[in-house]
Amino acid sequence: PSPLPVRLESERYALRPPRREDAAWIFDDYAQDPEVTRYLVWSPHRERGETEAFLAQTLDGWGERRSPWVIERRVDGRGLGMLDCRRDGPQAELGYVLA
Repeated sequence: PSPLPVRLESERYALRPPRREDAAWIFDDYAQDPEVTRYLVWSPHRERGETEAFLAQTLDGWGERRSPWVIERRVDGRGLGMLDCRRDGPQAELGYVLA
């Protein structure tokens, strides 16, 4: 397969690989919210350390079988959520969360 782009941009939004410092806003905006996480495959995080561990695991696997991206506004770089593409042979599954 061809290498994944590091950044994808539209006029208003950008997709980029997650960074460790994203843990703060991800935890504050949605990772601890039971109403949001009830639609995800993981339970609400009780502390920021859980979100940091999730991001570390995500970063370790980036580009192999998983390709998570942060969705951010281009105008100010504010994180809005994440998109994850999980590949399995010729098939792919997309998941997303918006804060």
